[in-house]
Amino acid sequence: MSPGWGNSGANAWDVNNSANADWTVGRSYFVNGDNATFDDTSSYHTVSLIATASPGSIEVNTGSSYAINGAGLLAGTGALSKDGAGTLTLGNSTANTFTGGILLNAGTLILNQTPGTGAITLGNGTTLTVPARRSAGIPCSSTAPRPLMAPRITSAR
Repeated sequence: MSPGWGNSGANAWDVNNSANADWTVGRSYFVNGDNATFDDTSSYHTVSLIATASPGSIEVNTGSSYAINGAGLLAGTGALSKDGAGTLTLGNSTANTFTGGILLNAGTLILNQTPGTGAITLGNGTTLTVPARRSAGIPCSSTAPRPLMAPRITSAR
């Protein structure tokens, strides 16, 4: 199942809890193993991750900005893919442990928290921003032909 982030305004990404239901498609709540989808169909782009979520995959496809904040974390073997010209900020307060890696196909990814243990692959013309305190040891590779549209890696202070 691939629940999409909804429009209820609850903004809470919880696990197995219909009281914090902000998902669409099928049921209104998230269950570990679901493929989570975030796109422009929702008007709420701030997500408060309040549990340990282990999605099968996370797909973010937006021309806008999404922020995943909160005290929870992303775990499991799923991968995160980012498409669309918008920005995704991972800013939850607990270090993520997911192992599937990140594929940044378009737009910008801001890593204000540990991105998990998988590799980060940067596509043509993408931007990865990592705070200076987190930049050491983040494994990155690029699919961009050099030097045309090479991705940018910046360090925010």
